[in-house]
Amino acid sequence: ALRHHYPDLPITVTTMTPTGSERVRSAFGDDVYHVYLPYDLPCSVNRFLNTVDPKLVIIMETELWPNLISKLHQRKIPLIIANARLSERSAAGYQKLGSFVKTMLQKITLIAAQNQEDGERFIELGLKRSHLHVTGSLKFDISVTPELAARAVALRRQWAAHRPVWIATSTHEGEETIILETHKKLLTQFPQLLLILVPRHPERFPKAEQLTREAR
Repeated sequence: ALRHHYPDLPITVTTMTPTGSERVRSAFGDDVYHVYLPYDLPCSVNRFLNTVDPKLVIIMETELWPNLISKLHQRKIPLIIANARLSERSAAGYQKLGSFVKTMLQKITLIAAQNQEDGERFIELGLKRSHLHVTGSLKFDISVTPELAARAVALRRQWAAHRPVWIATSTHEGEETIILETHKKLLTQFPQLLLILVPRHPERFPKAEQLTREAR
């Protein structure tokens, strides 16, 4: 949407991992600049901002980097936390930092929270209510193209035209073993059941494949 509305405005997308970097390149190609976000150290952040010189910074979900937030505030560069979420556990952790977190949150221009509960947790930590907007999750704004829908139908016919399917996605190390053991137990009751297992990070696909073969 930013590229559509501001075609002449250069956009820099930062990531923290090679997986994120590859996702940016595959999604946008040369339409955006990509760099890794520097460590949250004052000197590193200053050099980064001097080079990029942003008009606006949008941070996805809840990556709260104190030095970056402070430097943006000092330079009067607007900062938006988009698709923000804050679990009870994370909020409790931030609560222990007291006034430090309150001061940091009050330097943020806008937090667009996924739901009212997440938003209220930010308020309790010190965010001004006027700086909160509940937008819902961006995941629900993703449109499925007719081509992608057709591919899904084709895969369904190819893999499991008449079989029940369950999907375990965004798994982390240790979780695949639990899921595979659960799947074996389910197969005793539902012999035609198909499991689709999708690790969170693509570099873990070979390990998940190995675990699946070993679990047979």
